[in-house]
Amino acid sequence: MNSVADRFSGRRAFVTGGNGFIGANLVRELLRQGAHVHLLLRPQADTRRLQGMAGEIRIHHGDITDGFALAAAFDTAAPDFAFHLATARGNDPAAWARLAETSAIGALRLIDALQNNSVTRLVVAGSSLEYGPAIHPHQEMDALAPTTWHGVGKAMASLAYRQAAASMQLSINQLRLFHVYGPWEAAYRLLPTAIGAALAGQPLPLTRPGIKRDWVYVEDVVEALLAAALADRQGEVYNIGSGTETSNEEVVSIVEQVTGKLIARQPHAFLPSASDTDHRCADIGKARADLGWSPRHDLADGIAATLAWCRLNPSAWESGMGGRPQHV
Repeated sequence: MNSVADRFSGRRAFVTGGNGFIGANLVRELLRQGAHVHLLLRPQADTRRLQGMAGEIRIHHGDITDGFALAAAFDTAAPDFAFHLATARGNDPAAWARLAETSAIGALRLIDALQNNSVTRLVVAGSSLEYGPAIHPHQEMDALAPTTWHGVGKAMASLAYRQAAASMQLSINQLRLFHVYGPWEAAYRLLPTAIGAALAGQPLPLTRPGIKRDWVYVEDVVEALLAAALADRQGEVYNIGSGTETSNEEVVSIVEQVTGKLIARQPHAFLPSASDTDHRCADIGKARADLGWSPRHDLADGIAATLAWCRLNPSAWESGMGGRPQHV
C-alpha cells in the first residue's frame, strides 16, 4: 500500500463480510494501519480467514438484514468509515432469495444506520455482474443489465445507494469489482483450482475456451476500498479492475510459468453459465482520475504472490480441487 498508507491510524472502521475473501484482506490492512476494527458477522459465520486476529478486532453478531442488530453494532462502533462486503452465494432458488434479501434489504438497513451516524463514510463492494454483456470496456455510465441473480441483487442495492447519496446527502461510494483474485480466495475458484492442479499434477477441468475476464489482485482492491473511503467525492460509482482482459486459458498458462509445471486441461468440462460471456473488462479511467488509484500488480506478479502465500498456508486450499471455475 502506498497512496493511502497509515491514514487510518486511530480511526474506527466497521466491516460487514470481514470474514470473506476480500474482507479478510481489508481487515488485515486496516489493522496494519492502526485502525480500530469492528466486524458484523452472522453467529454461524466461518471465521477461518480471521485466524490470528481475535485479540485485535471486535465482533458483533447479527445479520445485515436485521435492522436492530445492525443499528446496535453500528452505534457501538461509532465508525468513521464503514465497508460493506457481505454477500450471499449459491446457485439455487433458496440462495437467490437470500442473495436478493442480503443485497436489497441490507442496503436499506445500512442507509438507515448512516442516517443516524451521519459522519460515517460508507464504501460498498458491488460487482461487474451488474452490467450486461458488452464487447467494449464497461464504463460507470453503462446501463445496469445483469444476467445473473448475483448481478440482480447487486444492481438493486446500487440503485438504493445512489438514491440515498443523492437525496439524503449521505457519504456513499460504490466500487464495482471485476474478477478479484489472491490470498484467501475461495478454494473452488479458477486460480486456486489451477494452482492446486499444477502442484498436484492433476488435470484441470475448464469451461469452454475463449471466456475473458478482467483480473485484479486483492491487494489492489483493498487499496481502492481505502481510497474510496478517503475520497473528497462521494455518491460515486467506480469500476475496479485492471483494464485488461485475460482468457481462462491465458491464466492457466501463467500458472504453468509461475509454478514451472504443465497442466493437463479439460475444456468443456462444465455446462454453460449465465456469467460465461466472452468479454468483461473495466474502464478504470474514473477511478484513476478521482481516487488516484490504479492497480500496482500485473497478473503474473499477482499469481506469483498468491502462489507464495499458498505455500505459506498449505491448508487454506486443501479442499480446493473440486467445483466449477467461478467468474463472479
